[in-house]
Amino acid sequence: MAPTIKLYYFPMACSIAPHLLLEDSGLPYESIKHNFRDAAAREEYAKTVNPKGQVPALSIDGKVITEIPAILTAISQLAPEKKYLGDDVVRFYEWIGYLGSAVHAKAFGAVFAPFKVIDDAGAHEAAKAKGKENSKAALAFIEGNLKEVKTKFALGENLTGVDAYLAVFVLWARFHGIWDEAAYPSYAALFGRIEKLEAWGRMMKHNAV
Repeated sequence: MAPTIKLYYFPMACSIAPHLLLEDSGLPYESIKHNFRDAAAREEYAKTVNPKGQVPALSIDGKVITEIPAILTAISQLAPEKKYLGDDVVRFYEWIGYLGSAVHAKAFGAVFAPFKVIDDAGAHEAAKAKGKENSKAALAFIEGNLKEVKTKFALGENLTGVDAYLAVFVLWARFHGIWDEAAYPSYAALFGRIEKLEAWGRMMKHNAV
């Protein structure tokens, strides 16, 4: 019997990464959009789904899993034939650790939510500027690593959670005007291959804003 899977997401958030894998996996699942802009909805979500008040959250037969590394791992376990952790699991978690901390939290986190970095409203623009600086440095670091990759995707010939997470940052960099295909040709080429996946198109329909 197939498990009951529910993904709680917000359009264009980091929930895009597990959303893409679920679409690619062929697993039956329900996508539930969380309304961050409504205070009552945020409070209800924190009470009933994720006390951290963040997306994504993944429910499997009623058991809620939070945090990108855990969620991507759970999806991989549900569809082992897809090899979403790649052939080298150690490298997968090396990538995911860096993307979650240095890129997501430290870099883009300051761009999207400077108020989480510093309380002084007068310093928010400076925090955003530093976040953009860190984001550009992270994109350059990722480019350097991907330049050495000779396979179709970051960890081999198949799509993995790393590729799905990397795609998130391209969308965010575009939104904030810091994406430069000429500066990141290997990264841009990888994203181009991800965009051609049928699962990408289906996932993006859910994430239209």
